[in-house]
Amino acid sequence: MNSGNTWQNLREGMCSVYILYTEKGIAPFKMPLLILIGTFLILYMGVYGAILSRLHQARGEMDSLNASAQYASVFNKHHSWLTSHQKELPPTKDKDNWLFNIVARTSQQEAIENPSISQQTEREMDDFIVVTRKIGAVAAFKQAAKWIERIENSPLLIRISQLTIEKNAGTIGFVKLRFQVETVFMKTRTVEEANE
Repeated sequence: MNSGNTWQNLREGMCSVYILYTEKGIAPFKMPLLILIGTFLILYMGVYGAILSRLHQARGEMDSLNASAQYASVFNKHHSWLTSHQKELPPTKDKDNWLFNIVARTSQQEAIENPSISQQTEREMDDFIVVTRKIGAVAAFKQAAKWIERIENSPLLIRISQLTIEKNAGTIGFVKLRFQVETVFMKTRTVEEANE
């Protein structure tokens, strides 16, 4: 079959349709047009609708991934900073006695007898617990200075605040010390709290 015959057949078919339309109007074409339009809509919804739905879903996932990626570097930076600084905090399992043991052990190492150590006070700050004890003692000035140095040079985080040193009226070369010792513990959180 050559292309000349095809065009001629198509032209004759179009002429037949035109003649039929001029004689009878749109009535003979209603049913074929409805079937054609219905078929077209079904194909459109089945093929293009599914593709558009998947495309819209993929676009939403891409937006979500882009938002996550934007904050991932910030999270990683803060997470690595927190992890490195957690090594400087005392273990949470020893929270009740850790500060007391440090003060008692360092006072024995410097031969300071019977320091007064108050009850522990705790206050919560975000994911941390700040633990404080008030300390008092009478010691030789050199011993007192070495004791404070030993406490502050702990490999774990300890802070001395509100330090007062007064001459001891009863003995020459001895001082009265009063100070506050603080440290920070990580809060142990339950799985439910971590997921909130």
